[in-house]
Amino acid sequence: MGDIWNVIKKGRFTGPVIQAGVVNLVRPPAVPAGLPPRGVFVGREEVLARLEEADVPVTVLTGLGGVGKSALAVEAAYRSRHRFPGGVLYLDLRGYDSGRLSAHQALDALLRALGEDVPPEPAAKELVYRSRLAALDGPLLLVADNVSGTDQLGPLLPGDPRHRVLATSRHRLVDRMLNLPHIEVDVLAEADAVALLAELARTDTAHAAEIAGLCGHLPLALRIAAALLAERSPARLVLDLSDARERLSELNAGPDLAIRAAFDLSYRQLPPEEARLFALLAVNPGPDTDATAAASLAGLPQRATDRLLRSLVRAHLLADVDGRYRFHDLVRLYAAECPAEDRDDAFLRLCDHYVTGALAATGRTGAAGSAPPGPPGLQARRRWLDAECPNLLAAADLALAEGLPDYAHPLAHLLTEHLKLRRRLGDLALAFRISADSAQALGHRAAEVEALCGMAAVQNEIGNHEGAAACLQLAMDIGDEREPYAVAILTGLAQVCVGTGKAKDALAFATAALDRARDRDEQITALVSLAVTVLHTSGPALNPHYGSPPDQAMAYLAAARRMAGGGRDLREATVLHGLGRAFAAFGRMDEAAECYLDCRAIAREIDDGYQEGLALLSLGEARPELSEDCLVQAVTAFEAAGATEEADHARSLLTPKGATEVR
Repeated sequence: MGDIWNVIKKGRFTGPVIQAGVVNLVRPPAVPAGLPPRGVFVGREEVLARLEEADVPVTVLTGLGGVGKSALAVEAAYRSRHRFPGGVLYLDLRGYDSGRLSAHQALDALLRALGEDVPPEPAAKELVYRSRLAALDGPLLLVADNVSGTDQLGPLLPGDPRHRVLATSRHRLVDRMLNLPHIEVDVLAEADAVALLAELARTDTAHAAEIAGLCGHLPLALRIAAALLAERSPARLVLDLSDARERLSELNAGPDLAIRAAFDLSYRQLPPEEARLFALLAVNPGPDTDATAAASLAGLPQRATDRLLRSLVRAHLLADVDGRYRFHDLVRLYAAECPAEDRDDAFLRLCDHYVTGALAATGRTGAAGSAPPGPPGLQARRRWLDAECPNLLAAADLALAEGLPDYAHPLAHLLTEHLKLRRRLGDLALAFRISADSAQALGHRAAEVEALCGMAAVQNEIGNHEGAAACLQLAMDIGDEREPYAVAILTGLAQVCVGTGKAKDALAFATAALDRARDRDEQITALVSLAVTVLHTSGPALNPHYGSPPDQAMAYLAAARRMAGGGRDLREATVLHGLGRAFAAFGRMDEAAECYLDCRAIAREIDDGYQEGLALLSLGEARPELSEDCLVQAVTAFEAAGATEEADHARSLLTPKGATEVR
């Protein structure tokens, strides 16, 4: 061949020109950058900080569908891109829908994103993938979204320890070969939920806190609500979402933005036995369920039920809070829609379980004449009642509504003494209302009168004397059945008159109650009522600065004290406290302090934090040198009893130093 000459006629050259026959240009590999767009994001700073500090190859964000795991993973990836010069890969494995990717389909996508040819053999795909990652100059982050099992995730894990994987899943991912650290993602805090709703709706939405609450602070529901606000007023949306029966249907802004559809994806993954228990747990109208109640609902042995509960918790369709199982509010509504053939029978089994437990916890006798076995020890029984009280009340209310008064009455009636002890007056009023209505439905007139007298006592205590009088009038209208409760009715009327300033009538009712008293308990009740009536109708004499109460009040309380002595019960503690107040009104502070100390000792024995708090407040008044310590202890006692208003009052009397001790 002859020589070939190229002539370059134009241009400017600053160095030698080299001629070549064939020039191959090799483009340097691109750094993967496959994150989806960054959306509106609020809160989660603590979790983001944990992810930033995590020094492990794999982290799994896990939680309920719609809780915002994907948004959190994407936000974390954007914030940490500077740490991954090798790039960031994102892949939605669609683990919960019909388009679920297998691990090898996922590898195909990842290899293409890395610029590699895809070999046909599965083993070769993993080899090429890991080799390609090992050849990168810097660490890479893989975000694996919507993983439903380790069979999807395992083959995607890099062998090179420089790289990191952030996965999201509705399940806890468990594998015999992989020990994967999980971070639980919960619903948003109220302030963050309100802020997210406002940001999405692009306005400081009126009723934002109410809407966020109806959405259960669930990010997906908040995004749907924000979309709905584009076509409805906030007030209208609140109204639409307030109907619990329609809430899931209302939280729908299209096929890709609907709460029910999101939950469907998790529910379809459940085996039949888990799906049945999931549906039956919603039969319980109370806020949570323990494992034994769940077994009663399901009609299954305890161990089998425990296994199913654990599976539902792993699927994040149920939360385990210190051994008690509860739904997210929206999941509860969804579970109530799910099919279960024996819902009615399940509720009856649950009521039987709760009646049996309440009989045991209160030491009452059942139909067989003896108390069923229950938790050993007074404190254990009271802890059971504390935990189950909301469930028993809710079950009683539903039983009454469903025409089952034979369950409603014992469930409510058995709670009344415990609710008195805990000073939960709202719940106590509800328990007495259910007791009265169910007793009426059963034709148990005496039990109805008893409940009406209890309702009157609660109304008197909260200052609703008109309501108390109405309850007592209903009790008196019943007729002969009221006779065993004459003392309760008369002392209740005396308290109504004291509260409405009718001193003469109050004294007449209290005196009549003492005349009608038959047994020890009725006599103590009447004596205390008479003492209180005398004290209150003789002016504000409980404060010694306003004069002394009459001698009769002291005599009545002293007589009640003698009768109650040795009982070591709430009645004796109440009498002791009243006697101490009377001594204090006479200026006899040492004797008053002795009564308060005895009252406190009994209150501690019977675990009555409310009565203990009252005794401590009074002791601090009688012994000023002990005032600060008494107030600190009173706050603690009131809080333990759930008496928040009284705790706040005691706290307001503390010095700044004392207030710091009880925060």
